Amino acid sequence: VVASSAAIYVLNPALYTEVGIAIIVTTIVSVLNKIIYVYLADREESRLLKIVARDTVLIAIIILVYLVIFSMGFV
Repeated sequence: VVASSAAIYVLNPALYTEVGIAIIVTTIVSVLNKIIYVYLADREESRLLKIVARDTVLIAIIILVYLVIFSMGFV
């Protein structure tokens, strides 16, 4: 998605906001799916899952805040 979004931006720079939002949303999904990977890889050790879930949610919140700021035009 990031590569195709970059190609769209090169073809039409007027779509800067839409391309930026697409890249940010893709990054959020990529970060959030790490919880699934850890759960599938290490079902017995719940401590690792808790650590990864905490870190993933923290990163997702930071990215979502950036997305809101970006969509409001401040960035």
